[in-house]
Amino acid sequence: MDPVDPDMASNILQIIMDSGYKLPETMDIAKQTITKGEAVASLNHCYIQQIASDASIIEQWDLTNAWVKEVNFGDLDYESDDINEITVKMRYDYAVKSV
Repeated sequence: MDPVDPDMASNILQIIMDSGYKLPETMDIAKQTITKGEAVASLNHCYIQQIASDASIIEQWDLTNAWVKEVNFGDLDYESDDINEITVKMRYDYAVKSV
């Protein structure tokens, strides 16, 4: 879901733009490709946590060289009261269990 604060759609779009993506109206011919190096740098540190019912961390996996592979911002359908869902697919080189 996309809460109002923080604005997840804007945050995810910023990560994609920091990876090298440019919107068509602002596209610079010299830089129009997403690179793995920029994509990894745009995320900084990425990890997956398994959380117990009391909010304690059961285990944590640190993702090495993680980057966003695909984003789907869902459909903004004003004829429906359904919650809009943002789906992010990630790729990474390998994961290390840290907790």
